[in-house]
Amino acid sequence: MINETDVLNIMSAIDTVPVPHKKMISKLMVLSYYGSYLTDESFCRYTNEVIQEIEAWIKDKNRIVVISNHVFNFLRANVRRIDNNRVLKVCLSFIKNNLGRYKDDVLGLVRWVDFSKVSCKYQEEILKAVINIAQDEELRCNYASLEECIVTLRRNLNIDTSILDNCVETY
Repeated sequence: MINETDVLNIMSAIDTVPVPHKKMISKLMVLSYYGSYLTDESFCRYTNEVIQEIEAWIKDKNRIVVISNHVFNFLRANVRRIDNNRVLKVCLSFIKNNLGRYKDDVLGLVRWVDFSKVSCKYQEEILKAVINIAQDEELRCNYASLEECIVTLRRNLNIDTSILDNCVETY
């Protein structure tokens, strides 16, 4: 039977992996599948480390694409345990850096966020980002998850969504 000590040993062993992207993928996979075995303190420490790596990866012009699947698996698997403000911050980083290749993964992840735990600042930012996508015909046609994301935002945001309503009526 696996326990926290086993997961901590695995994470320590991963630190010896010499290839940076393989190290990152390994951390993401362990936290995706075994993060629930960690105490809140250990989980928070490793999550902070991994999210910093994700943010650096997003900004890297020479990013290794194969990491993306593991990033979204990690975030989806732990969305109920990670601070949802941080999850939305990562989603917004994908959008702001014009990483269209991950558009449906991002919008799909937004649907899992608990907006009752999200600051008004991030609620407003994700609302504006989704409205910008909906208003751009070229973008709108390329987002398969846009409609579901709009419905989720409309139902779950704790801020005024009348702008979103107007956008949906118009487009």
